[in-house]
Amino acid sequence: MVDVLAARVVGPLESFAPGFAAELGRQGYTVNSASQHMCFIAHLSRWMLARGGSFCADAGGHCWLPLGPPRCGVRELPVGEGDAAAA
Repeated sequence: MVDVLAARVVGPLESFAPGFAAELGRQGYTVNSASQHMCFIAHLSRWMLARGGSFCADAGGHCWLPLGPPRCGVRELPVGEGDAAAA
């Protein structure tokens, strides 16, 4: 577990959190904005941890593979006349 900018990051993104926070600072993000981004990363990392999975070794650790089938159902949204998707 690592605490970065008031966000507690655990899980698969834990080792990336300090570097990500440093990059936000280099790009000029305010402390409040960077803290909010770190909260998003913390949430995503906890979600990834709950889903299980691992990073791909052949992609340099930048590809995450979840384990098992998706836990949520897939639903199709109706496409109405005039929608860009209907064209």
